[in-house]
Amino acid sequence: MTYRGHTAAITSVTASPELKQVFSASLDSTIRIWRLLPHDHDPYASYDPSLSIQKLVGHTEAIWDLCLLPNQSPGPSTHRLASASADGTVKIWTSEGGRPWSLTTSVGDFVGVPTCLGIYQSDYNKLLIGTSGGEVHLYNVEKQVKEVVFCKSAYASHEARADA
Repeated sequence: MTYRGHTAAITSVTASPELKQVFSASLDSTIRIWRLLPHDHDPYASYDPSLSIQKLVGHTEAIWDLCLLPNQSPGPSTHRLASASADGTVKIWTSEGGRPWSLTTSVGDFVGVPTCLGIYQSDYNKLLIGTSGGEVHLYNVEKQVKEVVFCKSAYASHEARADA
């Protein structure tokens, strides 16, 4: 299958079998959402423009990484997608009950720019954000607050104490 639409290199891809969607991020500063096809789909089928579901615009520079956060809502399905960009922000996008995705939060104020994202396995409402400045931020998506910052200087201090 072929997905077309980005105007620059793709930097990150993630898929949700639950949503039946594929998400791609690009140097063109956009996120594209595509319909995930079943496993028995002909991989050599012609390009199908109807596979494109939505284009997310909000970043102003390249997007380095994407991270889908597990659904934590007991009621109508609320899905969240995080994106890290060279514009210095991490954006949280939300889709509720199958509605189109929309931007809900923009987080900045990092040392360097956010380059990678990960789910905090102990609490799926928290996101790990790695930066080019050598920091890792633990961000609470629900409360919209940075809870902890792990940085190089703290690690170096810890390392020095361990050697003493």
